Amino acid sequence: MAGGRPRFRTVGYDLEAARVERAAFIDATRLGIVPAVPQLRFARVAGWWIERYERRVEAGERRERTIEHHRYHLNKHLLPALGQRLVRSVRVGDVAELITELRARGRSEKTIAGVLATLQSVLRFANPQRLDRREPGREAGDGRAPASGSPPSAGARS
Repeated sequence: MAGGRPRFRTVGYDLEAARVERAAFIDATRLGIVPAVPQLRFARVAGWWIERYERRVEAGERRERTIEHHRYHLNKHLLPALGQRLVRSVRVGDVAELITELRARGRSEKTIAGVLATLQSVLRFANPQRLDRREPGREAGDGRAPASGSPPSAGARS
């Protein structure tokens, strides 16, 4: 329910696909996994992530200099490029495009690595259940990234 009104999700015209989605949604609810908010923007998630990181700095778990690096990468590179994007819509191709753009602007490989580390932390914070320890976007075996939007094959496990 949103604002007192029922909220419905559709998956097209395939009844079987709708039943599978409904079962997955019910299982996620029973396990306590909050389903992703459909309209959650990268900028909002990054704000929540940085607030949590600030609390960790205050508790002495992280260093002040590290959060300065993350803020720099967020403000200078990630928020201008991805800030208004839906978190669920960020794909491997978008990250590759960001890397290409950073290289075209003459950024060092160390800066690019820092941007990617910050991006990975924010995305992992946004959806910890969805990411695993494999490199996102890579299928086991061939080392190539799948086409944007296509899920990894079911048999690709490390």
